[in-house]
Parts: sequence; C-alpha cells; structure tokens
Amino acid sequence: MNVFIRSFRSVVMAGGLLLSSGLVMSSAMAATITYNFSGDISGSTPPSIVSGFFTVNQSDSNSNSNNGTYNVQNFQFAVNGNLLQTTGTSGVVNILNGTGSSSDIFSVTLNGPATYSFQLIGPNNLFTSDALPNPVPSLSSFAFNGSNLFISGFPSSPGSVATLTAVSLPAAVILFGVGIVALIGLGAGGLRNVRALQT
Repeated sequence: MNVFIRSFRSVVMAGGLLLSSGLVMSSAMAATITYNFSGDISGSTPPSIVSGFFTVNQSDSNSNSNNGTYNVQNFQFAVNGNLLQTTGTSGVVNILNGTGSSSDIFSVTLNGPATYSFQLIGPNNLFTSDALPNPVPSLSSFAFNGSNLFISGFPSSPGSVATLTAVSLPAAVILFGVGIVALIGLGAGGLRNVRALQT
C-alpha cells in the first residue's frame, strides 16, 4: 500500500512539474520575440551587406489601440560581417495598424553609438492589430520597401532591408526542456522512495 501511495505521489509530482514548467516556458516565450534582418547599403560600391537581429519585449507601452510601441531589449548590427554594434539595450519598434486611408507601418529604431532605423509602409490590411507580427508579412506586401534603412553617421546610407523574419523557439527545444524537468522530478521522487525503503 505504501508503495502504491509513493508511486501515486511521484506521478502527481511529475505532472505538477510538467504543468508548471510548461507555464514558465510559455510565459517566457510570450515575453519576447526576436527578429532577424538582412539588407544592403546601396550607396557603397560594391553594396555593403547588413545583417543582425533585435529582441523585443511584447508588452505594449502605448495606450493607443492602433499604435503599439515595444521596447528593444538587445540587438546586433553588422556590415559585411563586421559587427558595428554587438549589443544594444535601447530602441523601439512601432506597429501602426492603419485604418481608413492610413497605412500599416512596421517601424524600427535601434540606438547604439550610431542609430539604425528602418520603416516598412504598406496598405492598411497587413496587420489585424497593433501587436508584434509573427510571422512578419512578406516584404513585397509592403507598398514602400525601397530605401528604408538609415544609419546615422554612415556615409553610404541609406539602404534597404531585404529580409525580416520572426524567430520562434522550436517546439522540440520546449519539449526537451519539459522532459528534463520531468526526469529530474521523477529522479528526486525515486531517491526518496529508495531512502524510505532503506530506513
């Protein structure tokens, strides 16, 4: 009977660990979203290739229901593979959900030693809200996606963004983390059972 009770407790504890770890991971995933980008600076010969990423807090700091303002937590910006900015903690992403004759806008400003910014302007049917888009609409769906990348203090600016994608945490990584937590919980329960049998 005691063995049955201990086994039942282990199963309940493992289930609780799975549930709580799932909740922790889902809240962590909901907190931020990372975007990768690439493009070029067309004023240089040959054109300079730009690339990088920025991670954004998904908490909207703007009370306007059609205009979302999100704080950048960190970013990286490189030109021709050389890092201009290895980490940054300042910047904003603005999502404007246009109505009527207004356009939908995806606007990014990254502040480091230089300021990097780009703005994608499209028709007013790209976004259904002012939330951060995941996935991002294709760049060809924006009406104005030409010279949209600007770098302060960079003589060959402006340039253009060629790709912009949202990066999601793979489901396999989440399941792996949940499995590890569950195994730790089951192992701890098994150790308690062994100790109980020894006493």
